[in-house]
Amino acid sequence: MLRARLFDLQRGSMVDGPGIRTVCFFCGCTLRCAWCHNPESIPRIPPPAFPAREYTVGELLSAVMEDMPFYPPDGGVTCSGGECLLWWEFLAEFLGECRRAGIHTAVDTAGNVPTEHLLAVLPHTDLFLYDIKCASPELHRAYTGAGNSLILENLGVLLSHGAAVQVRIPLIPECNGTREEMQALGRLLRPYAPSDVTLLPYHTLGHGKYRRMGLPPPAFTVPDEETVSRLHTYFTEAYGG
Repeated sequence: MLRARLFDLQRGSMVDGPGIRTVCFFCGCTLRCAWCHNPESIPRIPPPAFPAREYTVGELLSAVMEDMPFYPPDGGVTCSGGECLLWWEFLAEFLGECRRAGIHTAVDTAGNVPTEHLLAVLPHTDLFLYDIKCASPELHRAYTGAGNSLILENLGVLLSHGAAVQVRIPLIPECNGTREEMQALGRLLRPYAPSDVTLLPYHTLGHGKYRRMGLPPPAFTVPDEETVSRLHTYFTEAYGG
């Protein structure tokens, strides 16, 4: 019987996909993003201050179906993390059951996983929320611990299969918050032509988690509206041009 470990089950979310959603946060991650707002998600077994729970597919399905009255017209379930695709076999079965129950499904992924993991969940996923963090492989490796070639390859695979993909770019002033990097991201994504690209400004909501873990919070700047607007302009000039 397949089981997966989750560190949180968030009900009533309105930020991880369309409508009102139940977000299933799976343990473990393949990246080490310097700005991560869920540091407890990085290990497959969270620190003692963040107790996790193991679910069978049936148990998790029962939990999310409690929220079904809130999903219409366009809400549903989002699987996130960490990197939920570390649990790809569980995910494929769970998402399939959600679809059979009439629940809209979304997968929030950084894409740094074997391609077969993505292909296993693709038939059961209505929307992929796909993180692209840096255009420069060197910059990507410096801030996440891994290059971006597999991530870009997997983005191309999803789009070539006709998947609905929303690309999400975190705006980190000290990392990708330059004209050069935002324009490079625009040029990088232009050939892929995703139908939806969203820029997500860095926030400090996860700082308390670092303190609970006895770690210093990330020392990044929260971009103000003027900075976000400027970076958005740099991106769209290159992406749309």
